Amino acid sequence: MNYGAAFNELGYCLVNNRRDWSAASDSGVCLALFTQLKGVENKRPYIDYWEAFPSLDDAEYWIGQSGNSLRKQHIMEAIQRFERRIDVVLCDGDPQKGFGNAEPWQVERRKGFWAITRFDPSTGYFRAEVFAPGESVQNKVKEA
Repeated sequence: MNYGAAFNELGYCLVNNRRDWSAASDSGVCLALFTQLKGVENKRPYIDYWEAFPSLDDAEYWIGQSGNSLRKQHIMEAIQRFERRIDVVLCDGDPQKGFGNAEPWQVERRKGFWAITRFDPSTGYFRAEVFAPGESVQNKVKEA
């Protein structure tokens, strides 16, 4: 599926398909996550930017992009308005080269939801993890 269509399937509309890495609506926030950056811990997927980009030099190509600025706003909105929960579009491809195929994360089918457990608003680094339905996110929240 293409990138914009994956966001649309989850009820979100990107302002700019080439520039935006996230979107928001009245009912939530959706982030694009590269499958290349995904890890697994206790049989659950996660994305951790501190692991993926150990040095800020490793993140130089994206940290100043407008997509990161917008994503930081959307992550803050998810934390403040939606109990840290996010919708997710999983993307193939390379963060430095762009998106390939995109797949919306269907919570009901996957029997789990994503949530932000760590966030640094100055850099945009974050950690997002999958939780089982009804599981508390607050027990896993860490300071940046």
